[in-house]
Amino acid sequence: VYTDVKGASDLTSAQVIIAATEATVGSCYVWVTPVNGTIWLATDATGWSSSYTLGGGGTIQNSQCGVNVSVSGGVAAGNTYTLTLAMTFQGGYAGSKNVYGYATTSGGANSGWQALGTWNVP
Repeated sequence: VYTDVKGASDLTSAQVIIAATEATVGSCYVWVTPVNGTIWLATDATGWSSSYTLGGGGTIQNSQCGVNVSVSGGVAAGNTYTLTLAMTFQGGYAGSKNVYGYATTSGGANSGWQALGTWNVP
């Protein structure tokens, strides 16, 4: 869940990393543009997957994880944007991971990376 005091429509990105550290390379790093539901997954190198639209068809994946875009979604209500991701993880990525969130606004403000909790990848 991402919150903006100017309203959810002010958010220009909602990002999440699921990894042992905040590292963006070699991790499960997802970037979403809330206003139009565009989603990307970081590649194994230093780039991004092709863009998809939340709720549209397709699955994006790298060596760590995959996102089923068809059943993933985002809902803006008031000051909050709730992002729901249908994710799978590769066997070699098993173990305890941290979940980090980051958001940016149209005015250029950002949240910085925030530790949101942990996830045990089976």
